[in-house]
Amino acid sequence: TSFIIGFTAGMRAFTAAVLGGIGNVPGAMLGGIIIGLIEALGGQVAGAWTDVIIFSILVLVLVFKPSGLLGRTAPNKS
Repeated sequence: TSFIIGFTAGMRAFTAAVLGGIGNVPGAMLGGIIIGLIEALGGQVAGAWTDVIIFSILVLVLVFKPSGLLGRTAPNKS
């Protein structure tokens, strides 16, 4: 075994949770499904670029919707 054996799975799980919205179980499931589809289709088209595609989509989602896909925005304390 290796000390880095769960790194990829951990990164995928963290990315799915952030993509769907931290603290939102249905959002994390949606994020996992999106990541799975990207990996399945990316292996056919892009090959080694699937990680780049996944993290690029994560960055784009966080730029336009910082709370995640199904996350709620926090109320302002004005």
